[in-house]
Amino acid sequence: MSVDQTFIHNHWQSLDYVQVDNATHATEYSLEVQLPFIHTCFPELPVAPLLLGPCSTEQAQCLLKPAWEDPETLIVISSDLYHYLPRSQALLTGMQTIRLIEAKHSDRLTPDQACGYLGLKGLIQLAQQPDYVWRTIAAHHSAQSNHLNPSSLVGYAGLLLVKPLSFLSTDPAYPNEN
Repeated sequence: MSVDQTFIHNHWQSLDYVQVDNATHATEYSLEVQLPFIHTCFPELPVAPLLLGPCSTEQAQCLLKPAWEDPETLIVISSDLYHYLPRSQALLTGMQTIRLIEAKHSDRLTPDQACGYLGLKGLIQLAQQPDYVWRTIAAHHSAQSNHLNPSSLVGYAGLLLVKPLSFLSTDPAYPNEN
């Protein structure tokens, strides 16, 4: 897997709030979780990994916009839904967060609902057009797969942002879900 230095240089170098900081990876694991899967499926695919620190929704949008506008680029955002909650609160928080994303309510996302909320907010803002819809593929928590402490759960979900084919929006079997 190669890092796409050209993409990084062309789109982010001029932004004064962007910096290269390899120390950031010492406490952040989201890239380390996603990159092996991407590399296994697409070993020759160039990537432009990006970690977001404190920034505004507008700055997150600005960072994502070049990838958003390139039809050859796939944007992957890695985020837990919640951390270390008891089961009843965890399930409620997870479903509320998924519903906020599906409804494109980026203004209501907080760090308590998704540690990657800044990237999600930026992407949701870019996808405000009515022809983009979020689809939830899966939702799980840590006790489902590894039987860790069920009183302190971490939540995960897979969501996909899609632009349905135009003929589907006119077919009553596929209602437009704006």
